[in-house]
Amino acid sequence: MRANSPPVVSNQHGPHPDLAEVVARHLEHPWRAPLHQPSARVFAAWVAAVAAPGRELILDSGCGTGDSTRLLALQNPEALVLGIDQSEVRLQAEDSDLQQIGAHAWLLRARAETIWRCLLAASFRVSRHCLWYPNPWPKSAHLQRRWHGHPAWPDLLQLSATIELRSNWATYVDEFALALAQSGWQAERDVVAGSEAPVSPFEKKYRESGHALHRLRAQPR
Repeated sequence: MRANSPPVVSNQHGPHPDLAEVVARHLEHPWRAPLHQPSARVFAAWVAAVAAPGRELILDSGCGTGDSTRLLALQNPEALVLGIDQSEVRLQAEDSDLQQIGAHAWLLRARAETIWRCLLAASFRVSRHCLWYPNPWPKSAHLQRRWHGHPAWPDLLQLSATIELRSNWATYVDEFALALAQSGWQAERDVVAGSEAPVSPFEKKYRESGHALHRLRAQPR
């Protein structure tokens, strides 16, 4: 990836005025939309293929090219690591929606929100959930496409007691922190230091383009 990424541009200035109302609605009313069936099927195939279901599970939602999932697997060789992205182009998966990339590491081409619900239904517990550089959906009208404004927000919170978000758009992190606080979570924020090795090609590109790389780590209160 060439380091010529423009900064995120939005018609929204600061946190969305409807954020608290949207979060409250999703917390009060569980999401009942049908599962995305192709994603549910690839989840079932993954469960059938996993050789060590009792291992610690680390989830990399929106894993892009899968490089971040590979890094997590190298850093956590005893854990089961699962990367999810719905883009065929980014995952370069021509023949299968399920790829094994290590002894205990997998990539799924699927919708994250469906995989989250499937993991919960199957009683998987995620020890660490990485949301590294999600699509910011910067238009004000697209608040409910951001994870903290999405109907799947309660599922995201239920899935793991440790969440790490990274984004090159400060407003996304501001909103995420507000939604967490409203949901009874606590968070710490910092900026990814330039001395830290990039976790993905996206992080490398954003850093080389001069973007501030915002990081948030969260746990329930």
